[in-house]
Amino acid sequence: MNSENNRELLCIAGQEKNYALELKWIAEIYADVHISSFPCLPPHYLGMYNYKGRIIPVIRLEEGEWRVLVIVRCEESLFAMAAAREPFIISGDALEEIESLHPESLAGLWLEKTLYQMEGALVSLLDIPGTVEKILSENENV
Repeated sequence: MNSENNRELLCIAGQEKNYALELKWIAEIYADVHISSFPCLPPHYLGMYNYKGRIIPVIRLEEGEWRVLVIVRCEESLFAMAAAREPFIISGDALEEIESLHPESLAGLWLEKTLYQMEGALVSLLDIPGTVEKILSENENV
């Protein structure tokens, strides 16, 4: 039994599957906010957001429209995840772990920790520390 089964996760509905984050990584959630465009950002970046006086990058969870920002804090790193739908809480007890075909990465940027099934839908638990490390290493190479 995985430790995620004993706690709640933040779930964001995606186009083809849902994404989950451990609550310890969530700083805040905002809807209908202004994102400033910024030139020369990589394709998965949407722009920048002024979070309590700190300018942070906004990264797309998936391609398409967005309505909600999930502010993610991992150690000293802070960024916003843009999502199309409002997130909701799920219980780890409702998840059934399945084998992932590509356990190490998702849509180019996001790393997957575990893949689950819940009521017939796929739920990808995102590896936030691994994703932050990947983002930082990509920024060093620019």
